[in-house]
Amino acid sequence: MELAARNDLIDDLESLERTRVVTDDDILAVTKDYTREYKELMMRREVPGPEEAVSPFIGFSLTESVEVDGNLLIESVYEGGPAYQVGMRPGDEVVAMENRRVRTIADAKKAVSCVCNVGRVTRITVRRPDEGFYVANVWIMTSDPRQSGKSYFFDVTTHNQMRAPKRSSTRSSERK
Repeated sequence: MELAARNDLIDDLESLERTRVVTDDDILAVTKDYTREYKELMMRREVPGPEEAVSPFIGFSLTESVEVDGNLLIESVYEGGPAYQVGMRPGDEVVAMENRRVRTIADAKKAVSCVCNVGRVTRITVRRPDEGFYVANVWIMTSDPRQSGKSYFFDVTTHNQMRAPKRSSTRSSERK
């Protein structure tokens, strides 16, 4: 298969994944870690319209850490937010998003723009020190105030952030 046709096929598959119909069974299968309130919000299956440019919100900030082979550590997590709901905590390492390996803030930004769609669930692979790897099914929300009142809106002004202790060998930080 020539390269252009292969790239078109990949684009079509990614588009299909973003637009596939999510059933109640799909939602229930990934909501075991969520509170009742979040389950009810997710069951609305509300998503922004295609004309809306809505930034995804996962509920954590990342730091590139030289101490962990240049990988990404969760620096802070919004209490009650999507990442918090599935057990992510400061100090955990983000390894992949939808099986796309992420090692830098740039990798994470690219993965978020490709696979994190507001109102949808994204699989994020995480490593917790001394406990191993786990896959979290994270419901992607937005913190965009223009979306206030929507089921997928998370108000960062009403939630605290849990922070990891400061590390001396970090490069940069980015809220997701």
